[in-house]
Amino acid sequence: MTQHICGIAIFNSTSNNLNNNTVKDNWIGIYLYQSNSTNITWNIITGNGGGISTYDSNSTTMSGNSLTDNWLADTSTVNSANMVMATTIYTCGPAALATVMKHLGVNATEMELAQWAGTDETGTSMWGLAQAANRTGLTAKGFIINDTSQLKTDYIVVLNINGVYHYNIIRNITNTTVYLTDPNLGDIEMSLDKFKELFTGYVLVVANGTIQINATNMTEQQMKNIKAMSHYDIYCYCIYYCHDGYSYNFRDLD
Repeated sequence: MTQHICGIAIFNSTSNNLNNNTVKDNWIGIYLYQSNSTNITWNIITGNGGGISTYDSNSTTMSGNSLTDNWLADTSTVNSANMVMATTIYTCGPAALATVMKHLGVNATEMELAQWAGTDETGTSMWGLAQAANRTGLTAKGFIINDTSQLKTDYIVVLNINGVYHYNIIRNITNTTVYLTDPNLGDIEMSLDKFKELFTGYVLVVANGTIQINATNMTEQQMKNIKAMSHYDIYCYCIYYCHDGYSYNFRDLD
Protein backbone atom coordinates (compact mmCIF):
# COMPACT_ATOMS: atom_id res chain seq x y z
CA MET A 1 0.00 0.00 0.00
CA THR A 2 1.34 3.42 -0.97
CA GLN A 3 1.04 6.09 1.71
CA HIS A 4 1.09 9.77 0.84
CA ILE A 5 2.17 12.61 3.11
CA CYS A 6 -1.25 14.18 3.49
CA GLY A 7 -4.68 13.81 1.96
CA ILE A 8 -6.07 17.33 2.43
CA ALA A 9 -4.16 20.24 4.00
CA ILE A 10 -5.23 23.84 4.64
CA PHE A 11 -2.86 26.58 5.79
CA ASN A 12 -3.47 30.06 7.22
CA SER A 13 -7.09 30.17 6.16
CA THR A 14 -10.53 30.97 7.61
CA SER A 15 -14.05 29.62 7.12
CA ASN A 16 -13.51 26.44 5.13
CA ASN A 17 -15.88 23.53 4.63
CA LEU A 18 -14.56 20.02 4.09
CA ASN A 19 -17.51 17.78 3.31
CA ASN A 20 -18.14 14.32 1.85
CA ASN A 21 -14.53 13.42 1.06
CA THR A 22 -12.95 9.97 1.24
CA VAL A 23 -9.45 10.37 2.66
CA LYS A 24 -7.34 7.24 3.10
CA ASP A 25 -3.81 5.82 3.11
CA ASN A 26 -1.90 8.97 4.13
CA TRP A 27 0.39 9.80 7.01
CA ILE A 28 -2.19 12.47 7.92
CA GLY A 29 -5.71 12.43 6.52
CA ILE A 30 -6.82 16.06 7.00
CA TYR A 31 -4.37 18.67 8.28
CA LEU A 32 -5.17 22.25 9.37
CA TYR A 33 -2.37 24.73 10.08
CA GLN A 34 -3.33 28.04 11.73
CA SER A 35 -6.72 27.83 10.07
CA ASN A 36 -9.84 28.91 11.95
CA SER A 37 -13.58 28.20 11.69
CA THR A 38 -13.27 25.04 9.62
CA ASN A 39 -16.22 22.67 9.34
CA ILE A 40 -15.26 19.03 8.79
CA THR A 41 -18.39 16.98 8.17
CA TRP A 42 -19.48 13.67 6.69
CA ASN A 43 -16.03 12.56 5.54
CA ILE A 44 -14.72 9.01 5.43
CA ILE A 45 -11.23 9.10 6.95
CA THR A 46 -9.61 5.69 7.16
CA GLY A 47 -6.27 3.91 7.03
CA ASN A 48 -4.16 6.99 7.77
CA GLY A 49 -1.44 7.41 10.39
CA GLY A 50 -3.45 10.25 11.94
CA GLY A 51 -7.01 11.03 10.88
CA ILE A 52 -7.63 14.76 11.48
CA SER A 53 -4.80 16.93 12.81
CA THR A 54 -5.10 20.61 13.78
CA TYR A 55 -2.14 22.89 14.49
CA ASP A 56 -2.87 26.19 16.28
CA SER A 57 -6.30 26.19 14.68
CA ASN A 58 -9.41 27.43 16.49
CA SER A 59 -13.16 26.87 16.18
CA THR A 60 -12.89 23.62 14.25
CA THR A 61 -16.18 21.71 14.17
CA MET A 62 -16.45 18.03 13.32
CA SER A 63 -19.61 16.01 12.86
CA GLY A 64 -20.82 12.97 10.99
CA ASN A 65 -17.30 11.82 10.03
CA SER A 66 -16.38 8.14 9.85
CA LEU A 67 -12.92 7.77 11.42
CA THR A 68 -11.70 4.17 11.27
CA ASP A 69 -8.43 2.24 11.22
CA ASN A 70 -6.20 5.32 11.55
CA TRP A 71 -3.33 3.44 13.12
CA LEU A 72 -2.04 5.99 15.64
CA ALA A 73 -4.89 8.42 16.31
CA ASP A 74 -8.19 9.51 14.81
CA THR A 75 -7.67 13.14 15.89
CA SER A 76 -4.76 15.20 17.19
CA THR A 77 -4.38 18.78 18.37
CA VAL A 78 -1.30 21.00 18.59
CA ASN A 79 -1.17 24.06 20.83
CA SER A 80 2.38 25.25 20.21
CA ALA A 81 2.36 27.38 23.38
CA ASN A 82 2.24 24.23 25.50
CA MET A 83 4.41 21.79 23.60
CA VAL A 84 7.55 21.64 21.49
CA MET A 85 6.97 19.97 18.13
CA ALA A 86 9.62 18.05 16.24
CA THR A 87 10.86 19.83 13.14
CA THR A 88 12.67 16.83 11.64
CA ILE A 89 11.85 13.14 11.44
CA TYR A 90 14.76 12.30 13.75
CA THR A 91 14.22 14.79 16.62
CA CYS A 92 11.07 13.44 18.26
CA GLY A 93 13.19 12.67 21.34
CA PRO A 94 14.65 16.17 21.82
CA ALA A 95 11.21 17.69 21.16
CA ALA A 96 9.60 15.40 23.74
CA LEU A 97 12.33 16.22 26.25
CA ALA A 98 11.97 19.97 25.59
CA THR A 99 8.23 19.71 26.28
CA VAL A 100 8.75 17.88 29.58
CA MET A 101 11.47 20.36 30.58
CA LYS A 102 9.12 23.25 29.84
CA HIS A 103 6.66 21.72 32.30
CA LEU A 104 9.49 21.59 34.86
CA GLY A 105 10.35 25.26 34.29
CA VAL A 106 13.57 24.60 32.38
CA ASN A 107 13.86 25.96 28.84
CA ALA A 108 16.00 24.54 26.06
CA THR A 109 15.37 24.33 22.34
CA GLU A 110 14.80 21.17 20.38
CA MET A 111 18.05 21.69 18.47
CA GLU A 112 20.12 22.45 21.58
CA LEU A 113 18.94 19.20 23.13
CA ALA A 114 19.53 17.33 19.87
CA GLN A 115 23.13 18.53 19.83
CA TRP A 116 23.71 17.61 23.46
CA ALA A 117 22.03 14.23 22.97
CA GLY A 118 24.12 13.29 19.94
CA THR A 119 21.09 13.08 17.65
CA ASP A 120 21.80 12.03 14.08
CA GLU A 121 19.69 11.06 11.08
CA THR A 122 18.93 7.69 12.67
CA GLY A 123 17.33 9.32 15.70
CA THR A 124 18.16 9.88 19.36
CA SER A 125 19.05 7.31 22.00
CA MET A 126 17.53 7.24 25.47
CA TRP A 127 21.05 7.61 26.84
CA GLY A 128 21.58 10.74 24.77
CA LEU A 129 18.34 12.26 26.04
CA ALA A 130 19.34 11.52 29.63
CA GLN A 131 22.71 13.19 29.11
CA ALA A 132 21.06 16.24 27.56
CA ALA A 133 18.66 16.53 30.51
CA ASN A 134 21.52 16.16 32.99
CA ARG A 135 23.37 18.98 31.25
CA THR A 136 20.55 21.36 32.20
CA GLY A 137 20.71 20.35 35.86
CA LEU A 138 17.81 17.91 35.76
CA THR A 139 17.91 14.23 36.68
CA ALA A 140 16.97 11.62 34.08
CA LYS A 141 16.84 7.84 34.35
CA GLY A 142 15.69 5.02 32.12
CA PHE A 143 13.39 2.27 33.39
CA ILE A 144 11.66 -0.83 32.14
CA ILE A 145 8.04 -0.59 33.26
CA ASN A 146 5.66 -3.33 32.14
CA ASP A 147 2.75 -2.32 34.38
CA THR A 148 1.04 0.58 32.63
CA SER A 149 -0.65 1.62 35.88
CA GLN A 150 2.79 2.85 37.01
CA LEU A 151 3.04 5.37 34.18
CA LYS A 152 2.64 8.99 35.23
CA THR A 153 2.29 12.42 33.67
CA ASP A 154 5.39 13.58 31.76
CA TYR A 155 7.00 10.15 31.57
CA ILE A 156 8.60 9.82 28.13
CA VAL A 157 7.66 6.42 26.71
CA VAL A 158 8.99 4.51 23.71
CA LEU A 159 6.39 3.12 21.32
CA ASN A 160 7.00 0.63 18.52
CA ILE A 161 5.05 1.90 15.51
CA ASN A 162 5.31 -0.42 12.53
CA GLY A 163 8.81 -1.45 13.58
CA VAL A 164 10.07 2.09 14.27
CA TYR A 165 10.73 3.31 17.83
CA HIS A 166 9.07 6.65 18.58
CA TYR A 167 8.96 8.84 21.71
CA ASN A 168 5.67 10.02 23.25
CA ILE A 169 4.81 11.78 26.50
CA ILE A 170 2.20 10.52 28.95
CA ARG A 171 -0.41 13.19 29.76
CA ASN A 172 -2.82 10.97 31.64
CA ILE A 173 -3.81 7.34 31.84
CA THR A 174 -7.08 5.77 32.97
CA ASN A 175 -8.45 2.25 33.08
CA THR A 176 -9.56 2.58 29.46
CA THR A 177 -7.72 5.44 27.75
CA VAL A 178 -4.18 6.79 27.41
CA TYR A 179 -3.71 10.51 26.70
CA LEU A 180 -0.40 11.34 25.04
CA THR A 181 1.54 14.24 23.59
CA ASP A 182 3.13 13.07 20.36
CA PRO A 183 6.05 15.27 19.17
CA ASN A 184 4.75 15.10 15.61
CA LEU A 185 0.98 14.95 16.00
CA GLY A 186 0.36 16.85 19.24
CA ASP A 187 -2.18 15.77 21.84
CA ILE A 188 -3.71 12.41 21.00
CA GLU A 189 -5.57 9.68 22.81
CA MET A 190 -5.88 5.96 22.28
CA SER A 191 -7.44 3.02 24.03
CA LEU A 192 -5.40 1.37 26.75
CA ASP A 193 -5.47 -1.87 24.77
CA LYS A 194 -4.03 -0.18 21.68
CA PHE A 195 -1.37 1.55 23.79
CA LYS A 196 -0.32 -1.78 25.29
CA GLU A 197 0.18 -3.15 21.78
CA LEU A 198 2.58 -0.28 20.94
CA PHE A 199 4.30 0.25 24.30
CA THR A 200 7.79 -1.27 24.55
CA GLY A 201 8.13 -0.88 28.32
CA TYR A 202 11.03 1.57 27.93
CA VAL A 203 10.49 4.80 29.89
CA LEU A 204 12.60 7.91 30.50
CA VAL A 205 11.77 9.79 33.69
CA VAL A 206 12.98 13.39 34.06
CA ALA A 207 12.75 15.32 37.32
CA ASN A 208 14.13 18.27 39.27
CA GLY A 209 15.45 16.02 42.03
CA THR A 210 15.94 12.41 43.07
CA ILE A 211 14.01 9.77 41.12
CA GLN A 212 12.78 6.76 43.05
CA ILE A 213 10.55 4.32 41.19
CA ASN A 214 9.81 0.68 41.90
CA ALA A 215 10.88 -0.51 38.47
CA THR A 216 13.85 -2.07 36.71
CA ASN A 217 16.66 0.40 36.04
CA MET A 218 18.01 0.33 32.51
CA THR A 219 21.75 -0.01 32.07
CA GLU A 220 23.78 2.52 30.13
CA GLN A 221 24.15 0.07 27.26
CA GLN A 222 20.43 -0.69 27.16
CA MET A 223 19.68 3.02 26.96
CA LYS A 224 22.24 3.47 24.20
CA ASN A 225 20.63 0.64 22.23
CA ILE A 226 17.17 2.24 22.28
CA LYS A 227 17.10 4.83 19.51
CA ALA A 228 13.91 6.42 18.26
CA MET A 229 12.73 8.70 15.49
CA SER A 230 9.48 9.67 13.80
CA HIS A 231 7.51 7.47 11.45
CA TYR A 232 6.04 10.45 9.60
CA ASP A 233 7.23 13.91 8.65
CA ILE A 234 4.16 15.99 7.80
CA TYR A 235 5.10 18.74 10.25
CA CYS A 236 8.63 18.99 8.88
CA TYR A 237 7.24 19.36 5.37
CA CYS A 238 4.63 21.89 6.41
CA ILE A 239 6.96 24.04 8.50
CA TYR A 240 9.53 24.47 5.76
CA TYR A 241 7.58 24.41 2.52
CA CYS A 242 3.87 25.03 2.86
CA HIS A 243 3.21 28.27 4.75
CA ASP A 244 1.92 30.28 1.84
CA GLY A 245 -1.79 30.33 2.57
CA TYR A 246 -2.99 27.77 0.05
CA SER A 247 -4.73 24.44 0.31
CA TYR A 248 -2.99 21.34 -0.99
CA ASN A 249 -3.70 17.82 -2.02
CA PHE A 250 -0.47 15.90 -1.56
CA ARG A 251 -1.23 12.96 -3.83
CA ASP A 252 1.70 13.74 -6.13
CA LEU A 253 4.45 13.85 -3.50
CA ASP A 254 5.59 10.19 -3.52
